[in-house]
Amino acid sequence: DIVNVHEMAHSYFGDLVVIKDFMHAFLKESWATFMEYVYLEDKYDNDLASYMMLLDLSRYTNDADKRYVRPIVTRLYDHSFAMFDTHLYPGGAWRLHMLRHKLGADGFWRGVTSYLNEFRFKVAETTDFRKCLENATGESLEHFFEQWFFSKGYPKLKAATAYDQAKNRISITVEQTQKDEKAGVGIFDIEMEVCVELEKSNWFIGVLSPCNANNGKDCLYIDSPSPPLQVIFDPEGNLLHTLDYSPSKESMLKRTLTTARTAKARWTAAKQLGRKATRSAVKTLVAAFSLEPLWYVRGIIAAAIGDTHRLDASKELWTLLKSEQDPKVVTEILRAIKAIKNPADPAKIRAWLDKENDNAPYSVLGRVAALECFGADPVEDDSVREDNLKFILEYMDALETRDSWVWVTRAALNAAGATRTLAAFEFLRGYIFREDTAPVLKRAGLAGLISARSAAISALASLAELVHAENRQVIPSIVAELTCMVRDTADSYGVRRAAAESLTLWAKVADPESLSRIHSTLADFQNRCRDNDGPAARKMCARAKANAAKKGDGGRFEIRAAKDIEALRADIRELKEELGNMKKSDAAEGTGGDAAGAAVPVPLAAGEPGEKVVALG
Repeated sequence: DIVNVHEMAHSYFGDLVVIKDFMHAFLKESWATFMEYVYLEDKYDNDLASYMMLLDLSRYTNDADKRYVRPIVTRLYDHSFAMFDTHLYPGGAWRLHMLRHKLGADGFWRGVTSYLNEFRFKVAETTDFRKCLENATGESLEHFFEQWFFSKGYPKLKAATAYDQAKNRISITVEQTQKDEKAGVGIFDIEMEVCVELEKSNWFIGVLSPCNANNGKDCLYIDSPSPPLQVIFDPEGNLLHTLDYSPSKESMLKRTLTTARTAKARWTAAKQLGRKATRSAVKTLVAAFSLEPLWYVRGIIAAAIGDTHRLDASKELWTLLKSEQDPKVVTEILRAIKAIKNPADPAKIRAWLDKENDNAPYSVLGRVAALECFGADPVEDDSVREDNLKFILEYMDALETRDSWVWVTRAALNAAGATRTLAAFEFLRGYIFREDTAPVLKRAGLAGLISARSAAISALASLAELVHAENRQVIPSIVAELTCMVRDTADSYGVRRAAAESLTLWAKVADPESLSRIHSTLADFQNRCRDNDGPAARKMCARAKANAAKKGDGGRFEIRAAKDIEALRADIRELKEELGNMKKSDAAEGTGGDAAGAAVPVPLAAGEPGEKVVALG
């Protein structure tokens, strides 16, 4: 449905009204994405639309934080295809969502209707759209468009709450932290709703305005005879932002998770509890999972349990897996199991897959998530890795009797590579270059074959260091096979691209002659690749050169590092437990901590000498 809605939206946004140039591409792609949200609201409810927006927000902010940040409307791009990124689709759609909230639904849609009528069968640009909204609503939108469409970045907020026992006053502070003059990211003028439950069912609703006038900070004071029961920021999800907030009292998060009206508030509390990583947080999350009616909130709760990285949480997840029937939630539970990296889980995964049938929990995505668990953590024990590989290969044999299982085949191929064995290397090499293809892939058609071969090529490349350490004499022949594949124009472009990408990893272990072959092949691919792959091909060449200067150790360092990290995680969990017990002991003895060992007396930064407050977050 979503794909159909997106493409049908282009009948209006992109076809009826054509963009003047690619600078204004949000007038078609952001709009088509926004209409997906509108469709979900209309057909289902606001909560499901908010969940889709949450997923899209994560994609956008991840790219903006880790890759690059750009304005939604800009002329600075290498080629037109570069504009079609997460900034354009979810980033622009979120801004349209905020516009609708700012103007009100009636005024917003009046302006949109006016825009479509005035520019039907014509070209339009951003200013045309803005003026139609202004004429329909009487509001000036120049500043909104300047900071949200023509400027970089988005608000990153940090919040804190405290209770002043002397003045019987709650303080809620929010500040923007994204300012980066070098990157050209500034402070946004924003307003954010905050809901505070003072007593049971007694709510205070206020607005925080951390804007340029006060250096991106704002503080709200509320008179109250007691600390708040819970604090919910942006409960309806009307502001594009990320929030760093974690009240030290788990009871506040527990109340939000179990009583909040909006799904957005509940899943936000679940995520915050997951970051607490305490045993009590796990218990709260498990109990809430059993009571939560919405599948997507249960999925987020399962992910939050995985985020604790507690080995004892793994047992809870397996219990939830036995009773959950929604395949989408089953997938999230399995991903959470993978995140915890319990050494005992691969054996349980094998047992779960052995019992598979055509019932709902055993969906394609569920099987994919289960197979991904084999690569969650490098295993040092050779016999365990060999057992895992044996199971995976037997499982793949069974797949050849099923239709439409390309994604499961891909996951199995990646799982085989994750075992880090020479037997996996030999299997993957044979799989890539064998002439006969598996029946399941034949039935899936050319696209399925391309997809599976591409996955096998990537899985094989993940074993480059292992091969260098234990069987390096085969590397020249592997490089020769892959370079021929890249240059073979008779092969599918998707396979050729996957082979080119894999060569960047083989460059790390290649001898001088093979390395020269890799560089020339990637240079040739860059010259002959599709236009939209130009930047990616240039990066491949750069990575190959960078990797050529590195030396591998057969993946042994990764195994050792993973074990060290897990040991550190265990130490941190133990220390957190000990700290919690100490605070509880102090509270019982009347030495100043609260009963939950969470609220800590601290001086109020702007307070009078000797004034005390209780920090809530």
